[in-house]
Amino acid sequence: MKRKVLIIGPIGDFGGRELEAGFIAKSLKDEFEVRICSTGDLTAKSQVFDFVKKEQVNTIKELAFKNNLILKITSFLSFVKHGGKFPLFSFVNNTINKKYFNSEEKIKHQIESIISKHDLIIICAQLSSNYIQEIINYSYSGKKPVLFRTTGVIKKEIYEDCDCLKKVTQFIHHSEANASNLNLPYSVIDQCAYNEEKLLKIDNVSNKARTFVTISRLVKEKNLDVLINAFNEINDVSLKLYIVGDGLEISNLKQIAKDNQSIIFTGFMPNQELDKFLALSDALIVSHYDEETGPLTGIEAMASARLIISAKTGAMMERLPNNPFWFDNNVNSLLSQIKKVSAMEENEIIQLSNENRARYLKFYSMKNVSRQYLDLVKNYLCE
Repeated sequence: MKRKVLIIGPIGDFGGRELEAGFIAKSLKDEFEVRICSTGDLTAKSQVFDFVKKEQVNTIKELAFKNNLILKITSFLSFVKHGGKFPLFSFVNNTINKKYFNSEEKIKHQIESIISKHDLIIICAQLSSNYIQEIINYSYSGKKPVLFRTTGVIKKEIYEDCDCLKKVTQFIHHSEANASNLNLPYSVIDQCAYNEEKLLKIDNVSNKARTFVTISRLVKEKNLDVLINAFNEINDVSLKLYIVGDGLEISNLKQIAKDNQSIIFTGFMPNQELDKFLALSDALIVSHYDEETGPLTGIEAMASARLIISAKTGAMMERLPNNPFWFDNNVNSLLSQIKKVSAMEENEIIQLSNENRARYLKFYSMKNVSRQYLDLVKNYLCE
């Protein structure tokens, strides 16, 4: 009989965590029975279903709803009140249930119950995510190995004295830089390109670099205004910047762009279709983000053999130790790198393009990363 693995955390619809949770599940499925349980909300559109079947996935709210009659009734009333716009079980933790029917404790009971039915627990979350202490404590009490795949930057001053985290069997970090902020047992397993097959088919860059792309949520924390202001300083109309993504800052960023015809906003693009814009581009620009652990787009650019201009953020400096195109989080620094890239000769471009893909294949391919997860879990369940 296969041993049982539970992947748990605030897994939603779109984002790196969703892709990663699904990929880990797929990596383990041949040797283990794997279930994904979200402590948040997800829908049928979730990216986890790119990797696993729907019957392998549920949410804690869904379990609490199914196992408590009173929560079913009160959730239904909230469902009707809100016009039936969301799944019934998403109303389990509504105000009435919290105040009068102890829904929070019922949810925690479901977390404890599902953990008890599995042999090893993998948390995919930030250290500050909801229910982290409960998940760790229940796993520890039940003598279940618990592996914690961290997402988000670890701030040493906040977590270095957290006793709960000392009960984690092993942490899994994207980079040594992030691991150094938490002095507890760990492995480094970085990301891979989940649309690898498409990206590896893209021809390498063999022409003058004229088209740049950035792929990001359009939020203030991503400092995309630096990228736009840098392009506003460029007088060469042959250079283009594609901004792929959506978010709260889109109106402000378009205003900063000042109708610059060289800056094109594409809107949101599903991960499965990003290869189209990477193929269209010559170089990816990775913006600065204080809370960055990856980003995944950096890995995807390596797989697609793009040149990469990057802020010194997340795991990027470990991924590309010989990359010549780093910028500080300011316009002049980025502008200097854009000019350097656009002035390169074709032979230099071909060499760097090939080197980026070769490094991806050597260290970050789906096969390599999948094997790392499988070996780690087997270390605890197949002794």
